[in-house]
Amino acid sequence: MDLKFSRSPSGLSETATNVALPLEMPGDVRVRLQAYTCANDHDDTAELLRQTFKYFPAEGRKNLTNDILKCITDSQIHLLAKVIENGLLTPIKVAGAKTVINPSPRIGVEDSIEQLSTLIDGSIAHSQAVLRLRCLERDGDMCVLSGYYDIEKWKTSPPDKTTADLEAAHIIPFSLASFRDETERQYITTVWNTIFRYFPGVRSRWRPRLVTQMLPHKLQSLGTETG
Repeated sequence: MDLKFSRSPSGLSETATNVALPLEMPGDVRVRLQAYTCANDHDDTAELLRQTFKYFPAEGRKNLTNDILKCITDSQIHLLAKVIENGLLTPIKVAGAKTVINPSPRIGVEDSIEQLSTLIDGSIAHSQAVLRLRCLERDGDMCVLSGYYDIEKWKTSPPDKTTADLEAAHIIPFSLASFRDETERQYITTVWNTIFRYFPGVRSRWRPRLVTQMLPHKLQSLGTETG
């Protein structure tokens, strides 16, 4: 997949992370996935596990490696991929999606919508820029998941640390912070267990008041890395 990195004018990204970590999957894990027999032409189990491995932090990759090697049968491998897909990838994608609102068809409202959008965008951009600075101050100018330092702080970052273009990103959608009934509670609990399994850093930094205080924002590595 061709990844393009850039900083949006607002300084706020809607993606969890876009950095493909240049780390190779352990040989025994590669062999296990190569031995996997697809159930049908649409079975992308092995490829899903290979791709998610690239994006998980170090501890998450370690846990995924252990989980794959514990799988004896292909059905267990397939189930593991489904757990990641249904308990991590799909919930984050769906919860973070935006509903497109069509403009009013009334004649003469286009200009007013355009002007209002400009004013709103300017205000939001300023607020998001301030939020990014606050996240930088709070997290020590670094991404709490990857450990990369903000590229703008390369002069003051440790010489042995990697720098990247950091942005404040929504990594915890609001819909995963509350539930309406027992069924939804169990589902959200399963999602959080999967998040904690493959992103252990989230658990170690989690505070119940985080949602109401700083909102679900973290600094993410979204730019070209330099070392």
